Parts: sequence; C-alpha cells; structure tokens
Amino acid sequence: MAAAQAAGETCDAAIALAQAGMLASTGDLEDVVNRLLREHRASAPFKSFEGFGFACCVSLNAEIVNGPPLPARPLQAGDLLSVAVGAQIRGFHGKAARTVYLGGDTPPPDVTRLLTGTRAVFDRLRENPAGCKRIGDLGAWIRHAADAYDLRVVVDSGGWGIGKRLHQDPPAPNLAHGPGVDALDLPLTPDLALTLMPMMTLGAEGAFIIAEDGWTQVSADGALTAHFAETLLVSADGIEIISASGCSPSLAEG
Repeated sequence: MAAAQAAGETCDAAIALAQAGMLASTGDLEDVVNRLLREHRASAPFKSFEGFGFACCVSLNAEIVNGPPLPARPLQAGDLLSVAVGAQIRGFHGKAARTVYLGGDTPPPDVTRLLTGTRAVFDRLRENPAGCKRIGDLGAWIRHAADAYDLRVVVDSGGWGIGKRLHQDPPAPNLAHGPGVDALDLPLTPDLALTLMPMMTLGAEGAFIIAEDGWTQVSADGALTAHFAETLLVSADGIEIISASGCSPSLAEG
C-alpha cells in the first residue's frame, strides 16, 4: 500500500506544479518525480522497465502514454498533460496516472468530456466498491463510461496485476477483445492488487501508432487522448483505490 500511495501522491504533486506554471518542460517533471520519490524513500521502477530509463511517463495532447520526459519538450497553456508514475518500496510496486488541462482558463467542452469520461470508472468504484466481481466487470465499466461520454477506448490498452512486479498476472484489459481477454472471467479475489488504466480518445477510433522515439503511443487520427491509472486492492468488502489522490502541501513545495 505504501508504494501505491507514494505513486499517487508523487503524480498529483508533480501535476500540481505543472498546473501552477512552475515547470517549463516535460523534463522538469522528471526532476520533480525523482525528488518526490526519494522523499517517499521509494525507487522508480519505470527506469528499469524494458530500458525506458525515466522515472515517469509524460504525454501531451494526442499522445496516449509512454512519452519520455525531455528537457527540450515545453509545457504550454492549453496542453493536455498526462503523467504516469511508478514507485517501489520494500519490493512492492504501485502505479498512478493522471491527465489534466494546463492553463487557467476553463477547458473546452470536449476536453472536459474527455477527462470526465475517462476517470468516471474510478468515481463509480468509489460509489460502489463491491460492484465488480470479475476482471471483465472492470473493463465493462470502462466501456460503459466511454459510451456515456461518446469516447473511444484505446485498442490493446489495459492494466495488470501489481505487487512484487510492476506488471504481473492477471491482465485487466479495457476492451472485451485483444490481449488479455482470457482473464475476463477471473474472479476479483481478496488480496488481489491490480492497476486499472482507462485510456480514451475523442477520435472516431481508438487506434494508435508508435512515435519515432520508439515509446510514445499516439492516437492514429491525431485526436486528443486521456489516461488515468489507479492501483486497486480487492478485499472481502470490495475494491479500494490505494493510490491515494491529493498530495500533502509539503510535497508540492520547492
């Protein structure tokens, strides 16, 4: 649980600095995330994940996920910013991701719809923590939210079990087809921890391409995208979101 809280609080604090205009580039987010993870006495498992080399993923606008944070990549008012953070404490992992609109103005209606729809599954989990019984129920809630807000779910997207490894069985696919569908009927049993990762786009389809950097997933039609992730823990009473939202004021200083 400590690793999940560290990931969530670090992600929230870094994003708060970006929203306040205190960070100039996506590379600045990397510096902040490294510092905050050290304050949590956590290591950064993304750095060693398949050679990625960074503590966080930072994606902008039509980019969905896996963007490397770079000092030459500016943050600008009007950007749609996605940040994903992993944390490891005493051999256990946690993960969180958020998407926000940068700038003091109210987001355009389509952006508000995108953000609200993509995170809606977590709002529903908070309201009804015992409502999902199978892995597939989580994906069904994601697809319901996409339909309700007229969004497309990104193809081949989803989460994974999490614990002693950043990604471990079972998969938690967002769609009812593609990778991980064999896990849809698996029950959500007590003590199972997993990361739920809804990814949605305003485009006509959820297809993506890989950018020239070899990492960043970008919507194939150039449409804006959003990505949220929370670490979940299943108990006898239902599902708890353990990557706590909101950061302590001390984490956002400096």
